Amino acid sequence: MKQAWWLASYPKSGNTWLRWFLSSYLADGSAVGLDDLLPTGNPAARQLIDRHLGIDSADLSREELAQLHPIALQRAITSGPDQRCWKTHAAAVDGGVCWLPQAVDNRLVLIVRDPRDVALSYAAFAGVDQQTAVSWLNDSGHRLPLYDRGIGPDVPVYTGSWSEHLRSWLGLESEKLLVLRYEDLHDSPHQAFTRLVRHLRLEPCEHRLARAIEATRFEQAAALESTHGFAEAPAGRRFFVAGRVGRWRDELAPELADRLLQAHGQTMRKMGYC
Repeated sequence: MKQAWWLASYPKSGNTWLRWFLSSYLADGSAVGLDDLLPTGNPAARQLIDRHLGIDSADLSREELAQLHPIALQRAITSGPDQRCWKTHAAAVDGGVCWLPQAVDNRLVLIVRDPRDVALSYAAFAGVDQQTAVSWLNDSGHRLPLYDRGIGPDVPVYTGSWSEHLRSWLGLESEKLLVLRYEDLHDSPHQAFTRLVRHLRLEPCEHRLARAIEATRFEQAAALESTHGFAEAPAGRRFFVAGRVGRWRDELAPELADRLLQAHGQTMRKMGYC
């Protein structure tokens, strides 16, 4: 049975950082540039879905697509080249259907970040104001904005609200799922990244772990982007803006922080954010 790693997160929660760490760890801990990130499959790629279903996904309703998406992914993974790592911002369940393929040894990693910090990073990345970003995090029907503008290279990606996204992943098989808080990756990197390495069944190596952690600090990413750019950055804006834990206390409007707390307080308390 083929193994697939799924690196999942709500947008702007640290997914790229995790990919960079894994790239460095697998390269024996040596420095890896931002253009050499671990290759990841895109489960929302329309071309992939069309090829493995033999139909035009643009002709499908959202309900039909939710039903057929897992079939396409299972065919892509089990019959195609060995694509080990996949990145997604989607909720694990769309339209009541879990889109993850079943005949695959799935190793799931969910990165979670305080929604108040997510709102700031999301606003900067998308080029919108704080109020708009907060409305996205509170929207149970939220799909990535890029895909609301007609038929694009990817099928619509349903994220749901911040809480719904988190709950969708927590509802999956616990032994296959590792939940990592962005804040723990930042404050206790050795412990957090060690858990990641073991969960993915990689060979633990203290030397490689220490080198990879040091090589992938946020300051390094920001410096590399400033010097060489980063292909995943939005046009005219930076991808690595701040990365600081608790930045919302200084920069997020208090009334917007309150709106997030009102909408997600129960889930935030469960994750230790309030």
